[in-house]
Amino acid sequence: AIAGGQSLMPMLALRVAPADVLVDIGRLGELRRTGTIGAGVTHAEIEDGVVADPTGGLMRKVASGIAYRAVRNRGTMGGSLVHADPAADWPSALTLVGATALIAGSGGRREVPMDKFDAKKDLKDLYTAPVGRFLVLDVPPARYLMVDGQGDPNVEPGYGEAVEALYVASYTLKFMSKGE
Repeated sequence: AIAGGQSLMPMLALRVAPADVLVDIGRLGELRRTGTIGAGVTHAEIEDGVVADPTGGLMRKVASGIAYRAVRNRGTMGGSLVHADPAADWPSALTLVGATALIAGSGGRREVPMDKFDAKKDLKDLYTAPVGRFLVLDVPPARYLMVDGQGDPNVEPGYGEAVEALYVASYTLKFMSKGE
């Protein structure tokens, strides 16, 4: 079964991954959920704001930086995570914001914090037999500060100033929260 096929389709074309039958599950309602982020939601839908961004713009920024538009149009959140590419954007971004994955498999449903998520372990049903599927991600509202900009951080003077301001603000907030 595929939802986007962005990683699988090139492997099929090159005859690296054989498949007798493919079933497109990309339009299944549960995979398309938008309150939480469904595993079948595309990077483009996140980038375009079709899906609510509880992180105040970070997810839209991450999505816009993934490959190029054709990839973002087909590639899905769940596919990116299940592909388990260590260079992928979503695992680190979702860990940063404290997201939790809801995983359904032969053992039932369970929640796994992204900082503990290991695709090959948590989704072993997918890697051994077609009995489990990735459902949704629960992304909490933003609880972080972000510097947004462009250019070379090694040369642009504005980058250093922004990081300095962010450091001062985050350091102050950290110690203010310890007093509560």
